[in-house]
Amino acid sequence: MERIKSSVGQGGRNFPGDVAIVQALLNRHRTSSSPLLEEDKVAGGDTINAIKEFQTRVVKMPRPDGRIDPKGHTAEFLYTSPTMVTVQSTVAYLNALVASVQAAAKKITVSGLLPVNLFSQHNNIAWGAKVSPEFKAKVIKIAKNLDISPDFLMTCMAFETKETFRADKKNEAGSSGTGLIQFMKDTAVDLETTTEKLAAMSAVQQLDYVEKYFKGRIKTYKQLNTLEDVYFAILHPPGIGKKDDVVLFKEGTKEYMPNKGLDKNKDKEITVGEVAVTIRKMYAKGLQQGYLG
Repeated sequence: MERIKSSVGQGGRNFPGDVAIVQALLNRHRTSSSPLLEEDKVAGGDTINAIKEFQTRVVKMPRPDGRIDPKGHTAEFLYTSPTMVTVQSTVAYLNALVASVQAAAKKITVSGLLPVNLFSQHNNIAWGAKVSPEFKAKVIKIAKNLDISPDFLMTCMAFETKETFRADKKNEAGSSGTGLIQFMKDTAVDLETTTEKLAAMSAVQQLDYVEKYFKGRIKTYKQLNTLEDVYFAILHPPGIGKKDDVVLFKEGTKEYMPNKGLDKNKDKEITVGEVAVTIRKMYAKGLQQGYLG
């Protein structure tokens, strides 16, 4: 993980790139009772409060100031102290994340907290332990080019490939989806290739098309700030920025069947909130020991 270059938080300089680094690191330290921060590169009240909470709980500061300086005490704790990552989100966390999901939505139970000593290497990313060094380095470079979190990009590819990161991974529901972000046939044509050619590539080679795909989405939707934004850029771009209770797919549509597994409460509708729960679980798993690297 890259280190900040300027101060972040209360009274800080708050350059967007530095704020993004702090928000990503703070999310890795969030307890089960605290919802993840929106990694929006803005040092607002939630981010400052999260800094203060971290300073109180981890740094043991008697008077937390809500600010992180590049060479300060809080920064070193943020980089090096063990993190607490949930294996699965707690009921309370899910309620906060999907407050507007239908009341009948199925609850997901807590599985506990794992202490993970993560930051001996500062370029660790979610799911990085499951890919080659070459693949990880290229993802980090692409994410920087796209101005999105490499954690988010890796999480989405982990989900789309059933954690295999295979370039030839086929959609198990029978669609034409292929590879790292399940390129559809029409999408492949738009990228001046075919799903057959994509499947014949190495995973590292296919990342060029992942980058090309996201450049097109960013051109249309400007900036992908959250994990959900990045995933919806793959699954269903009209879902970007929508509220949790917005229905994306209904039974009877061609989009519903390939994504039926996202219908958590089995009401024959898939909402933004249900998708958010699923992708956040994958994100949390990718930050666990044995996956982050």
